[in-house]
Amino acid sequence: VNSGSAYLSAVRTHKATRGIVSGSAVPYTGKITKVMTDDETCDQTAGDLKLMKGRATVLINGLLAAKETSPGVISGAITIGGLTYTSAGTINNDTGTFTVTITSSGAVLGSTNNVHVEAVMDFERDGSLISNIDTYAETYTILANPWRGFAQSSIDSQTQLSNELGIDPIAQSMIAISNQAENERHYKALWYIKQLAVQNSDTFDFDWPTRSAQLNAAQIFNDMQTVVGELSQQMAIDTLMSGIKYWYVGKKMAAIIQGLPRSIFEPSGLSNRPGVFRLGKLFGVYEVYYTPRHATESGSDSKILFVSDAYEASRSPIVFGDAVARIIKPLGLAADLKGGYACYERNFLVPNPHRPSSLGCAALDVSNLIN
Repeated sequence: VNSGSAYLSAVRTHKATRGIVSGSAVPYTGKITKVMTDDETCDQTAGDLKLMKGRATVLINGLLAAKETSPGVISGAITIGGLTYTSAGTINNDTGTFTVTITSSGAVLGSTNNVHVEAVMDFERDGSLISNIDTYAETYTILANPWRGFAQSSIDSQTQLSNELGIDPIAQSMIAISNQAENERHYKALWYIKQLAVQNSDTFDFDWPTRSAQLNAAQIFNDMQTVVGELSQQMAIDTLMSGIKYWYVGKKMAAIIQGLPRSIFEPSGLSNRPGVFRLGKLFGVYEVYYTPRHATESGSDSKILFVSDAYEASRSPIVFGDAVARIIKPLGLAADLKGGYACYERNFLVPNPHRPSSLGCAALDVSNLIN
């Protein structure tokens, strides 16, 4: 948001302060300084500034009205609304202070007109004015945590399941452990997202009982997109990077989205399943996922969780990784002929310690849905 303010450029602009009218003349004063507090205001307390000679100009409503005709001397004329306004004044190229008097043969220049003075900093006379940009790296420490589990069965159960069902109970248990670990991490990430979303959240009244007489669900969804768009832009500002890309919705909201016309929703083609899965693409922009947890629903109310489109993995709101990949170790066979395998891994999953990145989360509480 702040990028693009006056910094590298030598040009500085200041909206002149209007003085007391005297006859058909009105004075405008001010000072060009190196620091601009907004697009048209120089900080009047920022000290003296050395300017390039012969480069100052006066703008009235953005039109060139006068310029520095000789070092320190400003003059010129412009016709606005059939009246000619003549500007005359001075600018101190060693301090930046200026005074310009605008005179008209008719009506005095109205106070609603904007008068700006622009000048150019002189880098040759003062090298300290040259802007400096540094690059630095900020590092964070994330500690990994251990995960452990094991599966064990007796020789009787192994042989019975193998002979009667053709399955290995230990292998099936290891698959279950793997699924549990992945689901556990996903739901923990969603829990973090739900907490972080408090920083950027809003509400929307779907008002289906009333609005359904005039509008269908797709038209109401288009109205809701206005609120989502505002959350997305705020997310882009907060993260210094990007807005909303991913939606996580509960059962009721998922059913409504799946019923939307194909002009705004493109289904993934996946059949419904109990865990997290991709529903499809909404409005040609958002990837929508169903989750049985954390996108909470109650009665006709539903919460939608939003996640940013992080261009880099390190800028994701939730960061996770493996310090030690999953290891499967065989357990020794005991005297009772029980055997199996143990599972170990060490990983991390935390909200991004880089604060702007952690703000890539948002939430929308939708009320009065279709029941």
